[in-house]
Amino acid sequence: MPTTVEPYNPQWPRQFAQIKGELEGFLAEVDFVSIEHVGSTSIPGLAAKPILDIDIVVTKDQLEPVISALQTNGGYLYMGELGIPDRHAFRTPLQYPTRNLYVCIQDSAALRNHIAVRDLLKRDEDLRKEYGDLKLSLSQDNVEIHEYMTRKNAMVWRLLELSGGVSKEEIEEIRNANQAGERFAPVRTQSLLLREFVIGDLEGLHKLLLASNDEVDQYPNQSSDTMKEAEKLIVEIIQDAGKVPREHIELAVLLVHNLSQETNSVVARFIGRVGARISSCETQDGSRPSQTRLLASLCCSLSPESRRHGLDIEAMKAFIPLLQTMPAANKDGQVVEIVFSIESDTADSTTRGLAENLGFVRIEHKTLNANGKLVYQARGDQIQTRNIPQVFF
Repeated sequence: MPTTVEPYNPQWPRQFAQIKGELEGFLAEVDFVSIEHVGSTSIPGLAAKPILDIDIVVTKDQLEPVISALQTNGGYLYMGELGIPDRHAFRTPLQYPTRNLYVCIQDSAALRNHIAVRDLLKRDEDLRKEYGDLKLSLSQDNVEIHEYMTRKNAMVWRLLELSGGVSKEEIEEIRNANQAGERFAPVRTQSLLLREFVIGDLEGLHKLLLASNDEVDQYPNQSSDTMKEAEKLIVEIIQDAGKVPREHIELAVLLVHNLSQETNSVVARFIGRVGARISSCETQDGSRPSQTRLLASLCCSLSPESRRHGLDIEAMKAFIPLLQTMPAANKDGQVVEIVFSIESDTADSTTRGLAENLGFVRIEHKTLNANGKLVYQARGDQIQTRNIPQVFF
């Protein structure tokens, strides 16, 4: 989805005051240092995405009680550090005003980064205008958030250097942390959008899990009766996206409506997910893990209506080429081949049809695996992924 950037809104400080009051209520029985409004919405006159960034500052001893209070009293989802040391992320998918909430350790590089850039832009009108103009220009280009962040990174690093709040070594660590992971840019097909999961997908994922059965997906043991179970799963998916190497990949699948050719704007509805677990293949004699072959075990979970219209095939034809863009060499510099695998229950004609439509071949010596499922495999060059137009944002 295109990234929305708005001119400065004088309501943002009032919204922060409202949220700060709520947080102080949730944290009434625990100690903390302060609650800070950071990010672009904290800087008068600066254009910004209409999402407030808020840091709760704590000492290390205060961290666990604050995390517990936010979860218990505020209903916040704890996301972990997400690759940034001493910056603990929380999400609130159903609350307004929209906010990103972090609990930051006092004097940490992550906190000093937020505070120093905020204070620099508050006092330097020229830098504030330059940064705001850049963000508005990117928004007018209708870029998706992944490209938006990438294209403004150069100025962000310059602001960090000018702020004087973090050392060159810490800036490099922040840069490396932001570049860590193997996240995929969104990809468009004729009917679908595939992208990394965000916390806003929680409601759609929960509905999908409630409907889970053999007609919907091939994910084992992932039906869910409660929103809490869905919350736990989506947090795990988002956390896995930042790991290196990335061994568990899940992308949200959205059905696209009302595409405007003039503005590149879309309305998209969550209909499911595609995923892969990456592991080492066995050597040909089956005696040990191979160093030059990886196994990508594929799964697809779409609504029954979407599968009846063949959108599971369309989603997989877009997903598999993305997996082929992952690092192609191991730590010794040897070229690594990815072998793709789909498992199917003997009575599951839908999944068998998906595998056969993609050009997978049933492995005769592994007709049934340990779980009693049929096994289909294919190399990347054997998979039928053509004739699916793709538009990268």
